[in-house]
Amino acid sequence: MNVERTALDSARREIRGKIRVMCEEIRVTLHDVYDALKHLDYRRAETIIKGDVNYNRLNESVHEDCLNLIARQQPMASDLRGIIADLQIAGELERIADHTADIARLISSLKNEEIPHVMDAIETMFDHCDEMLSNMLTAYRDNDPGRAETIAAHDNEIDHMNGLAVTAIIEFMQKHANTVDNGTRLIWLVHHLERIGDLITNIGEHILFATSGRIADWNRS
Repeated sequence: MNVERTALDSARREIRGKIRVMCEEIRVTLHDVYDALKHLDYRRAETIIKGDVNYNRLNESVHEDCLNLIARQQPMASDLRGIIADLQIAGELERIADHTADIARLISSLKNEEIPHVMDAIETMFDHCDEMLSNMLTAYRDNDPGRAETIAAHDNEIDHMNGLAVTAIIEFMQKHANTVDNGTRLIWLVHHLERIGDLITNIGEHILFATSGRIADWNRS
């Protein structure tokens, strides 16, 4: 193996390591933001909001590494596809972190009064997002586009739960006028969870591109 190949492989391992760390930390944040919602913990929500800047920095670091690698090594074919996919995956993870921060902001504005009875549905959506993200990280580690596509199909379950939750919230607000403020915020909250599912699906599409060069739109299906 020549020096250039060794340097390229080493740089790519470092980039992929950063992405795996980013993904694992976002999973922790997902758990934290659910706990903040469950206990209406404003302090924890504020900590999550402030921590979002760390994901911005990680994303910028991965982007810088990828662009430097392209400029210095001028990789071809599959190597270049992999680097482009890494750059895009880091961006998707940063957007997922943005949505968790937005959920934390909504929690900070929830009133400590009656809330529509949809916490079970919301907990299920959080669980699905976490499971998808965990499994997608494994597909990324193993360069397994087939597994990524299977995982992406579970986004339909999040979409379904989103529809059920929004309907239940609206019906509850119609019967209890004093819950309109909280209910509206919860509708936005489940929307952010639905978008997280979409972004995880996007990561699967980038895994497919990196390994085969194929471009897919699994969210459309």
